[in-house]
Amino acid sequence: MKISPIIAQIQAECPSFTQVAGALTDDLEKAISQAKLPAAYVVRLDEDGEILEDMGNECYQEITEYFAVLVILNNQDPRAQQAADQLDDIRAELFKALLRWCPDAAHDKIEYTGGSLVTLTRDRLIYSYQFKTFTTVQKEDTWQQVAYERMGPFKGVDIDVDEIGPREHKPDGTPEAKIKIETQGA
Repeated sequence: MKISPIIAQIQAECPSFTQVAGALTDDLEKAISQAKLPAAYVVRLDEDGEILEDMGNECYQEITEYFAVLVILNNQDPRAQQAADQLDDIRAELFKALLRWCPDAAHDKIEYTGGSLVTLTRDRLIYSYQFKTFTTVQKEDTWQQVAYERMGPFKGVDIDVDEIGPREHKPDGTPEAKIKIETQGA
């Protein structure tokens, strides 16, 4: 899952944010300017895979991809009451922007999985809203398809027939007949 479409959706649909970007840092607080708050940062989280169907020669697997929108707010109140009150409004904006929206043709609609407080300091509140979406991996996306394509077209088959002997009750290893079948276009 690419986070750029999610960032663009939040930028377009969430007017509260003065800054929306992607982030992969463990020290987000230092990377954010106090003057550009409230801000939202989209972060990829874990992903899980589950086999949906395995038919021996084809496998369909569902991948659940998780991401978070980290919201950073100014905190001017020692108890963070005003910043906490903003979280409901911001959650409503994020829901209208993301819930049931598909980030691309390969992914299902986004679902909300929960939220949690990340950090609360004298001047900042960071809250994480977590979401998930699903995608399906099919044979065309796997090594199996690459291997099939490298085999080339099926041109025919040669068959050796070894008769089962009446006394031995097993084949003797000497073919009694040979069959060659060629397909069209061979």
